[in-house]
Amino acid sequence: MTILRRRSAESALLRKAGYWSFLSGATGHTYGCFGIWNWGAPVRWMPTYNYETALNRPSVTDMKYMSEFFSALRWWTLEPCHDLVQNQAEAWMQKMVLAKSATGDLAVAYLPDNAEIVIDMKAFPAAMRAEWFNPTTGVHQTIPGTVPRTGLHTFSRPANWEDALLLLKKIRSESSSAKLAPKSAT
Repeated sequence: MTILRRRSAESALLRKAGYWSFLSGATGHTYGCFGIWNWGAPVRWMPTYNYETALNRPSVTDMKYMSEFFSALRWWTLEPCHDLVQNQAEAWMQKMVLAKSATGDLAVAYLPDNAEIVIDMKAFPAAMRAEWFNPTTGVHQTIPGTVPRTGLHTFSRPANWEDALLLLKKIRSESSSAKLAPKSAT
């Protein structure tokens, strides 16, 4: 295994642990990177490198993207709803997780190594808007159109993404948008 492939596998495993935790009911996630927690001091069972090297590891950037993703959401309202995933993988390292708010206006699913996810949309109160988030680049990709709240819906992960997050948000109705709009002077 090359060093690059080993680093990629290490980063993927750390991302999986973080997203699995957040979307399965944890109220946070800790991340420790060798070279930071030991301040570069030698440890028999790990290679020695300093904290500057540690801060440039791919997993550090992945954790930054995770923090930015959840910080932009009301993540504390999410509750595990893994049963909404209708094509769950058998292999535990490929298990997808999904959490949604009690009101159903927000949901996040994590696909660790899956080409698609099938979600039971009847659990949502209204049509939803969907977008993908790439946890290795921090890039959002909007899924065109709306997702109806009827039956099963298949979402296909963008090509060449290692893993992905699916973000579902309730579409605001015209009446609720009008309530939020400032009154015009007449």
